[in-house]
Amino acid sequence: IKRGTLEINGGTFTKNVTNEGNENAIVDGNGSGAYKGTIIVSKKAGYAGDVSVTIKGGTFTNTLGDVIVMANETDDLESVITINEDNVTITGNIKNYTEKENAKIILEKSVAQVGDVKYMTIEEAIENVADKGTIKLIGNVAMTGAGKYLSDETYKNQCAIEIAGKEVTIDLNGYEISAECNTTIVIREDGKLTLTDTSEGKNGKVSNSSVVTIRNNGELVIEAGDYREENIYCMYLGSNSETTINGGKFGGIYTNGSQTNDCVLTINDGEFTELLYLAGSGTYKIEDGEFTDTNKNAVIEIKRGTLEINGGTFTKNV
Repeated sequence: IKRGTLEINGGTFTKNVTNEGNENAIVDGNGSGAYKGTIIVSKKAGYAGDVSVTIKGGTFTNTLGDVIVMANETDDLESVITINEDNVTITGNIKNYTEKENAKIILEKSVAQVGDVKYMTIEEAIENVADKGTIKLIGNVAMTGAGKYLSDETYKNQCAIEIAGKEVTIDLNGYEISAECNTTIVIREDGKLTLTDTSEGKNGKVSNSSVVTIRNNGELVIEAGDYREENIYCMYLGSNSETTINGGKFGGIYTNGSQTNDCVLTINDGEFTELLYLAGSGTYKIEDGEFTDTNKNAVIEIKRGTLEINGGTFTKNV
């Protein structure tokens, strides 16, 4: 392939050929270009356009030499081969004959699993999981870039993971989902997300380095996990949203004073170490949990709605 994108999800690819001549194929950009291998990315001057090859599954064999060959002779065009190590079987050599920053072979591990199928990105797992299905993390997920669009124009293009049109459970399994953009997870009005952690230590985490970790506009159930971030709200509850917390560790939670429709928040258990700022119209109920705050003037501040407290421990030394 010399130009465009190629995605391989499965199949058997066999080419038994020696790699004789591959080392000398590039000679100041004027080599023969006669590379030998099973899958070859070959870029020379005159072929305008980048190349992206993603190998997500399959069996690739060359018992005599190179299987995956990268040979980008240009300085201004990018060539990338990404290989999922978990789902791809390679017998033979993986070789980059070009020592250029714009020519890369990337070996990646899967980060999420649905049933027996493993995925390199959590977005792929969400796209392919069935309604009411479960995604189990098998590696840390680090989100970069702007990600999906939010409906709110203020936060347009600033969320990483979107739950919409289906009910999904994410088992953190002791791993972390982190994001550099303004929101790590957004749940749309027609989406439902359950977050749990079946690992022994139950130390899975969802984090954000900017504004808010989870923005719920639909339905959210949290069974376990760590959602604490210093001076960052871990959760925003939108109009008509419903949130149930049965366990976990949390930072601040807030609702917006401009909300016109009630949200529902039920806390059955958990550890809360930042302010619960309840400014929006809502129905709030606390059955149990531990509530402390070291940064604000109160543990709970409510400006609107109804709050019912039936249990819990509340500590604020001020």
